Amino acid sequence: MDLTNFCFLGDQFEYNLGHVQINSKYFKKQKQYDKLIQHVVEIITDSLKISLNNFNSDKFVVSVDLKYLELSQVDKDLLLKLVNVLETLFPEKLSKCYISGASGFFKGIYKCLALFINKRTRSKIKFVKKNGKISSDQEYLNCNDDNPENIQNINH
Repeated sequence: MDLTNFCFLGDQFEYNLGHVQINSKYFKKQKQYDKLIQHVVEIITDSLKISLNNFNSDKFVVSVDLKYLELSQVDKDLLLKLVNVLETLFPEKLSKCYISGASGFFKGIYKCLALFINKRTRSKIKFVKKNGKISSDQEYLNCNDDNPENIQNINH
């Protein structure tokens, strides 16, 4: 797996914070993810250094592009381990997590994953529609349609 294209530092000035980008195009399902998790932790650590040095903040932003994610690539054990590791190592450091390109099947995956994410962290997760509108995870989960494009818009 090409870790440097999967998870990398994004444009810090887009959010005026350290910015981590994750691109599903470069994700490959594996049996062992220690190197991936280590890489993500290193990128977040670098992002926090940027936030502190450039913006006097101890927060970071994550942008996740799921446009290329296929059901066969989803690994719930990795997702749960990542949530646990990141909440343990970086408590209260996440400013926002923007998820774009979420397909209909991801809604079911997120419903299960959301059970393991603390409420405060979930409040920071936002879903970005193709038209740029942003919705909370609650709106995403409560949308009766399997098409995430039909989520009602909120102001953020």
